[in-house]
Amino acid sequence: MRMPHLSVLLLEGPPLAYHMAASLAQTPHVVVHCLSDEKSFAHLSRYFTSFLLHERFAEPVDLLALVKKVVVRTGAKVVLPVSERSTRWLNQHRSALEEFVAVPPLPSLETFEIVSDKDIDCSLLSQDGEIVVHTVQQHASAESGATLEVFSGGEALEAVRPLIRTIGYSGIAHIDMRQDAADGGFTIVDFNPRFWASLFSSTCAGVNFPYLWCQLALKQPVAQPTFERIHHYSSSATLRHWVQRILHPLRVRPEFKWKNSSLPSALADPLPLLAKAGAQLRRAIQSKRLTL
Repeated sequence: MRMPHLSVLLLEGPPLAYHMAASLAQTPHVVVHCLSDEKSFAHLSRYFTSFLLHERFAEPVDLLALVKKVVVRTGAKVVLPVSERSTRWLNQHRSALEEFVAVPPLPSLETFEIVSDKDIDCSLLSQDGEIVVHTVQQHASAESGATLEVFSGGEALEAVRPLIRTIGYSGIAHIDMRQDAADGGFTIVDFNPRFWASLFSSTCAGVNFPYLWCQLALKQPVAQPTFERIHHYSSSATLRHWVQRILHPLRVRPEFKWKNSSLPSALADPLPLLAKAGAQLRRAIQSKRLTL
């Protein structure tokens, strides 16, 4: 039986909205709309059914009416925030929004203080202090040629679990930690209550955070995903990998799988990348002319 479409509205735009849309697109029956105050090459993406522009978040009452209008127009069942700003706005207007669209579990952003530096990351979706799903990421070794190593559990997860429970956290989070070289202990150095640039690496590992967040918003049971420890390759790392395989065919390296690469998704949606590359080339040419 064919599954009904799930229409999702992303509030605020690029660049994180593009990564969210690319992940949601891995589930065939999901369609994605975006209401943004910023235009970029992401609006060319085939992963967006519609990309609508509005003025800055200066008039909450007007924005609430606009969101309702867009929800009716698109048939959106769930609205997801993209940034801290849209998360605050959704929290502020949750009661009014839930009269016409589902809103996922959201954090209270006032509890976090940002500190710099990072070493290993834990990405998670939590509800009422309990971690529903997660992935752990760290930079892959230079020998592997991959961008990230993505895995599950371990001491990194246990290092963040007490914090999540203590503050009763609900929502998406990406937590940066530093691991002590001497005793292996972890220190949390950055807590980001939003999606992250390496989101698609988690999707490749089998954890589609945006879609699972939609399920929580709709109060549907969240099935534990089949998780696979992977080496994830960005599009550029994928190209380097194949160049190295041609130049050094006998070199031992981790098994490469296309499903663990961002390149197939990028090739399936080439317009944003081509437009961005064209703009970068124009700027480079203009800069060269100025220096002559």
